[in-house]
Amino acid sequence: MKNRSIIKWKYPIALVGGSSLSVVSAMLLTSLIKFFEFAPPQSSLILNEFFGEGVGIIHLVAIFSLVLLVPAIEELLFRRLLWGMSGFLFKPTTTLILTSLLFAAAHLNILLALALLPLSFFFGWLRLQTGSIKPCIVAHAANNLTAVLLTLI
Repeated sequence: MKNRSIIKWKYPIALVGGSSLSVVSAMLLTSLIKFFEFAPPQSSLILNEFFGEGVGIIHLVAIFSLVLLVPAIEELLFRRLLWGMSGFLFKPTTTLILTSLLFAAAHLNILLALALLPLSFFFGWLRLQTGSIKPCIVAHAANNLTAVLLTLI
């Protein structure tokens, strides 16, 4: 179900969408934490502590991993492997919903999973519209880069 107009603009849409939804997810996570009076996810605390000392070579390696390696691996797993497997059993929209829910749940924190749902559905929508995981990887990388930059400021 490829959309030609989306395909033409897939990378700008991925960059803007991934970055914008990163901010939305961060705000949603903050709101959920305050509303439910939960502690922030352990991963957020670790990142804040890790980057609290400044940025050195080890930090640059971590940023590279978070921004490029993790998105590629996660999108290969969820939007290529699981999408392909579930695509044999379900309609494309059901596959999008299923893989998006599994992606969010894989982050192992209910509040973080809820905050990641808009991003996860966006990644799935990109996959459905373009037939490729490349825009998903770009959007995921833009999201992670934005999240790292928000952590640093």
